[in-house]
Amino acid sequence: RHVAASHALPAPGWWDAQLGPGQALDPARHRILAIDWLGADGTLDAPIDPADQADAIAAVLDALGIARIAAFVGCSYGAMVGLHFAAIHRARIGRLVAISGTHRAHPFASAWRALQRQAVALGELQCDAGQGLALARQLAMLSYRTPEEFDERFDVAPVIAHGRVRVAAEDYLDACGAQYVARTPVTAFLRLSESIDLHAIAPESVRVPTTVVAVLEDRLVPAEDAFALVERLPQGRLKLLRSKYGHDAFLKDVRAIADVLAVALAGCHPESGRAESGHEAIRQGAAA
Repeated sequence: RHVAASHALPAPGWWDAQLGPGQALDPARHRILAIDWLGADGTLDAPIDPADQADAIAAVLDALGIARIAAFVGCSYGAMVGLHFAAIHRARIGRLVAISGTHRAHPFASAWRALQRQAVALGELQCDAGQGLALARQLAMLSYRTPEEFDERFDVAPVIAHGRVRVAAEDYLDACGAQYVARTPVTAFLRLSESIDLHAIAPESVRVPTTVVAVLEDRLVPAEDAFALVERLPQGRLKLLRSKYGHDAFLKDVRAIADVLAVALAGCHPESGRAESGHEAIRQGAAA
């Protein structure tokens, strides 16, 4: 998955802000692998557990001749997969950074996702799965962000257009829906959404040094779950952030996340140029 611009691939990546010279994730010092998910292209229409994703990453490492990685950094769904990878493949990982993801899918968040899947189903009944997916994405955006952000951005009077009332946030939500439909197959969305809800892992099984990053305003991954996770991790520590961007802080609060990564990844330096030296850092992330 294209994570950052480079000379070889100058197009913007999805986490450009956190990769570069002098950053905690510096391609000059680390070999950084960004791996997309099983089913991301929409061709795999079957239930996919986060543990399956962890095993797939291990298979990729095998194919690349990499015995061990220095760190696994995962955000949202990536944090869930990272927890499974650390539990299943403990000998292959030095440390884990889990941002906005804990040991379970919270029931409130699962209810949000169930409604999104129902929106897709309604669209399919109308022979317009794209419209259903767009609506699902708009609902998702409301769960990712916060009332504080919407109050700051969209506190203006509604307008009447073509005989209908239209509120200020609708243009933004419409654009989010259209952009998502343009790049995401319906099947990929549904299977990712389900996979998040299948996520559950015993924290005690994650026996590597783990930094858990939580955002107080995150309504999908409550800070209480992060506290519970860290209390049960054999080697866990918690970093608590405040952000008006809620669950999307890992994308939007660039400075705060950069500071967290700098501390969490301190000492992750390559010892040699050999693949088995352990300086590889896997970067994973997805929002749903």
